[in-house]
Amino acid sequence: MNSVTVYTTTQCPYCVMLKNFLSEQNISFNEVNVETQPEVMQRLVKTTGQMGVP
Repeated sequence: MNSVTVYTTTQCPYCVMLKNFLSEQNISFNEVNVETQPEVMQRLVKTTGQMGVP
């Protein structure tokens, strides 16, 4: 089964809701906190043009 990558920040309530939903549905996911990995944040913004998470 494929896994979902969830890009998060520490204080994001929507990130918490998404992670809870995925867990309840037994959907595996990898969490990437962009606050602790600024290089990932820059790549994500460059790739998607979006500044928000999840």
